[in-house]
Amino acid sequence: MKIDDARAFLAPLPTRELWLDDEKMERLDLLGLRTLGAVAAIGPRELESQLGREGKRAVLLARGLEPDQLTPWQPPMFTSAHRQFEPPVQDREALLFVARALCGDLADELGLRGAGAKQMRVRLTCEDGDVEARESVVRHPLSSAAELFGLAGSWIKSWQPHAPITEMWIELPVLEAAGRRQLRLWTGGDGNSDEVTAALERLQERHGDTVIRKPRPVLPSSPIPSQRFA
Repeated sequence: MKIDDARAFLAPLPTRELWLDDEKMERLDLLGLRTLGAVAAIGPRELESQLGREGKRAVLLARGLEPDQLTPWQPPMFTSAHRQFEPPVQDREALLFVARALCGDLADELGLRGAGAKQMRVRLTCEDGDVEARESVVRHPLSSAAELFGLAGSWIKSWQPHAPITEMWIELPVLEAAGRRQLRLWTGGDGNSDEVTAALERLQERHGDTVIRKPRPVLPSSPIPSQRFA
């Protein structure tokens, strides 16, 4: 129904549809206002003088208007998760294990808030106090644990910290409303290298390492395509 048609639709309905208390309903009856059409014809301030704030609200409702303005929900602009290590950790598998858990916690939070990450940052604090970081902006919001860990895990697997790690932070500095979308990674310009790497990590996580093969040039000039790569 269009807003313009709401007033005519509501006009014949009885005033009890306004959900006013008994005292205010009796007041409307004494004023001869027994239908929403009659209430809608009264000026909002006029009925407010008779019933208080509820009178003005009743007139707007009877006219098919929304007196209670809704504030659109906005996802939080930043969230993060971190873990401290005591004693300091140098084992890569331990770092990956913790990163996966942190990504799971962040994904749960994003799911509750209907948000996705447009940017990710991983910070490692070394035993000597130095901080090393990796950061990337992605084209499409990341919201699942697999998506988040696909990117964070790809960094950690190639990371070479110069000292044992005392703290890990996974930060999502830029959030927006999340939408489920299958990336067309092989279409020009639709996915950056970090997103492609994260997608490959997710495939390997789900189906095993052998699902992905990286071709190696053997005879690039061969006229037979199957001989060009191994």
